[in-house]
Amino acid sequence: MSDPAGAAASLFTRLAGGVHRHRGRVLGGAGVLLALAVWALLQGGHLTTGTIEGTESARAEALARGAAAGANDQTLAVIFHRDDWTTDEPRFSQAVASVLARVEQLPEVESVVSPVGAPEAFRARFVAKTGHDLLALVRLKGGEREATAAFPAVREALEAPGFQTTLTGKVAFVAALNELLEHDLLRAELLSFPLALLVLLWVFRTVVAAMLPLVVGGLAVLCGMAGVLLLSRVTNMAQYTLNVVSLIGLGVAIDYSLFIVSRFRAELAEGLTTEQALRRTLDTAGRAVAFSGLAVTVGLGGLLFFRGSYLSAMGLGGALVVAFAVLFALTVLPALLSWLGPRVDKGRLPFARGAGRGGLWHALATWVMRHPWRV
Repeated sequence: MSDPAGAAASLFTRLAGGVHRHRGRVLGGAGVLLALAVWALLQGGHLTTGTIEGTESARAEALARGAAAGANDQTLAVIFHRDDWTTDEPRFSQAVASVLARVEQLPEVESVVSPVGAPEAFRARFVAKTGHDLLALVRLKGGEREATAAFPAVREALEAPGFQTTLTGKVAFVAALNELLEHDLLRAELLSFPLALLVLLWVFRTVVAAMLPLVVGGLAVLCGMAGVLLLSRVTNMAQYTLNVVSLIGLGVAIDYSLFIVSRFRAELAEGLTTEQALRRTLDTAGRAVAFSGLAVTVGLGGLLFFRGSYLSAMGLGGALVVAFAVLFALTVLPALLSWLGPRVDKGRLPFARGAGRGGLWHALATWVMRHPWRV
């Protein structure tokens, strides 16, 4: 079996040689990129709930807002409740007035409407018949995106000692939905990585080889999420985009890493040196990974044509994380394999099978090749 380095070197064999010679720089660059991604994640972004703009219903809603001289989407309905006080007691009104006066001074608040000190006819519409609940309206400045970003500070300012404060409205709903999505995203990551590790241990039968795809997957997902948060500062990015990035990024990164690690181990088993195995791996599996990633990125890029829709943000985030997955699979992973060499098979599990070609998949492939017409 000839070494690809001896023939006319392709782009991927030259890439493998460069990564092998400069693996320290490649891993150092990946470390810098990881640090920048963590910094971007800590800075956060301005994610919004998925919206669709430019449709007939959106234009009708804009006309309705103009006719009503304003919009209710940025208005919070705040209910103050206290069991041991009644709304007709001065101390109840004074406590609520003190809180609302503080809230009205916030730069994010446009106006506050409350029944405190209002005429009786007006007050009756804002005080519950139970005698323990009082309603106030807080209108935030800006559009939905700005109001949602300001909501945590306003919610904190509305907290009154001894009162049970309930907030509702579109902004409150959007903020609660975003918190729920963030919680679900964290839970998904905590479950997906251990499950993926179990599958990889079953496939590779060695601890070191099984950990490599998770390293690439983690890098791709972290950098993809960081990219989405940075983009959210200059364009509308839906909160759901993070979930899409996590789902697609982890899947394709592990998939691509499986190809490369499996081929590298097979080439080492054929007796090639580490550099020769790396060159042949990238010239075969690496080529497939590059063109597969290009196809997936182009497919997700089709969502960019849905302008004014949250689908375009999902397409942008998905294409970004796939690009990171291909980048790390063709650079960081080969650098790690170059550093490890034959040690990629370290940590062999007790139930690992031998190096032979037996097994379910080999038997299935052999049967298919013997009976192509039946298939």
